Amino acid sequence: MPVETARTVSLPPLAELDGYFEAKLGVPGTGILAVVQRGDEPAVWRGWGDRQIHPGQHWRDPDALTVPFWIASISKHFTAYATLQLAEKGLIDLDAPACTYLPRLARVSEAVTVRHLLDSRSGLQHDEHFVLLCGSTPEAGLTFRRRLDFIYDKSHLDVPPGSQTFYQATDFTLLGEVVEAVTGMSLDDYAREAVFAPAGMGDSFYGLHYGEAYPRMAGTYRMSHYGALHQYHNNMEVLGDGSVVSTAADMIAWHQHIRRDALAGRWFEQFGAFREDKDGHGLMYGCGTNRLTVGGTPAYGKGGHSYAHTSGFVRVPEHDLFVLLFSNQPFLGGLGLANDVAAWACEGIGAGRGVAGAALPEGFAGLWVNEETGYLVEIASEERDRPTGRTRTHSLRFGAATASLHAAGEDRMTSWGLYEYEVRRTPEGLAIAFGDNPAMAFSRCRPAAVTAGEFAALEGRYLCPVLDGLVRIRLDDGRAVLQWGPGHAVAQVLPLHQTARDCYMATWTPLDRGTFNDAQSPRYAGAQTYYVKVLRDADGAVAGLSISNCHARDYRYEKLPAFGEAARAQE
Repeated sequence: MPVETARTVSLPPLAELDGYFEAKLGVPGTGILAVVQRGDEPAVWRGWGDRQIHPGQHWRDPDALTVPFWIASISKHFTAYATLQLAEKGLIDLDAPACTYLPRLARVSEAVTVRHLLDSRSGLQHDEHFVLLCGSTPEAGLTFRRRLDFIYDKSHLDVPPGSQTFYQATDFTLLGEVVEAVTGMSLDDYAREAVFAPAGMGDSFYGLHYGEAYPRMAGTYRMSHYGALHQYHNNMEVLGDGSVVSTAADMIAWHQHIRRDALAGRWFEQFGAFREDKDGHGLMYGCGTNRLTVGGTPAYGKGGHSYAHTSGFVRVPEHDLFVLLFSNQPFLGGLGLANDVAAWACEGIGAGRGVAGAALPEGFAGLWVNEETGYLVEIASEERDRPTGRTRTHSLRFGAATASLHAAGEDRMTSWGLYEYEVRRTPEGLAIAFGDNPAMAFSRCRPAAVTAGEFAALEGRYLCPVLDGLVRIRLDDGRAVLQWGPGHAVAQVLPLHQTARDCYMATWTPLDRGTFNDAQSPRYAGAQTYYVKVLRDADGAVAGLSISNCHARDYRYEKLPAFGEAARAQE
């Protein structure tokens, strides 16, 4: 539980952050709301920018704290609490196989436990990732129940349960199903009765009442893969991983509640249950929260990112400090900004100061490729302006996964965060190990455009028998692209770039002819990055493709026979 803190030291005024946040308001009609609270003192808050794409409703208006907001992945925090609550009552055994409560999951694995789901160590695939391989999207009628069917009927384990942390939606989608199976109630009804109501959160719910709240919500926005910004209306279902709508006032009430709640004290405040798993592996994530440090002090928090809303909270139990950040700007990292504000607040009360990390070892920065799979990683270093000063950060990005790296010597780096990478220098380049998997060799990437001869061999339609998913390789504005689904039912046109022999990468990002990837572009969407490996027959002809993304690996697509112009015109 939080330690007693002196009440004689007041929080610094949020107005000190005006320049910091005003510099981040890059999209007209969007804004940022920040809340800081210490102990029992009244929360202080300040807004920057607008709540709607048409200016007029400012985030500094008196009613800002009661504006409904889609908190996205912060929902996992509440789904975890509901699960733990039922475990405390003896209704859920955290170490029992999850298929005890969800019998259909036995087809995928009988080894995945409820605790694996809570720690995101199940080894299951990210449902939103692998269903895209079928040519399905929310816009194409991908309902929650159909997502569940994909999980139960078509997914498989990427890695053994408990061996790696994979932050993804599937685990908490299934936890929501476990809550419903055990209680006989909908996840929304149970949470409103047993989680939100006791905390005084009268305006919080899981998805079901979204339509009623929509007129009062902050404007939501989405950027197309061509870079156009437009208002986005989501048809949200009840999902354990990301469908909670709440308000800043309710989130303040929640963090007042968990300061005094014994269950939250054991699982969130102390966070001791997630320092190691049973095999001694360090855990940076568990029960819907990230393990953090703020000014050198242990903390925890969670970020959320929808198609437009970004959110984040940080709690520093030692200093009884809570920070919340909401933004309806699509390009901000809610957890990172909340962590920045928490560091600023800690420095203001004399409770710590952030320190710039060690320099990136020479020769580690850049794009690296595994020649066998075509998997691409990017290692980068960045200095950021934060409220407490400039901070140096290093990162490794693979598809949708981004890991923070820190130097462990001149020839080795390790990850700090959800993803367990170890990067070592070798005479040929780098060796990168993920979790308990053997290290893979990576060399400098020299990407190239797809030549006319390569395109002629690749062009055509490919079908995955397992997923019933169809993709086509064709020309689009002079570029080779991968298009999902028949015809225009699914508008996913992903440019192909060669990363190694017979290996290609496809991404939503608009790519200039002379560049591989504009990694600094806010339009970069790593979650829609796919790796394509060509499969050849005994004569060397293209027979199919193996398509993977960050959490769905090695699905085989068979090349279909060519078809005539009449069929092509109807496609």
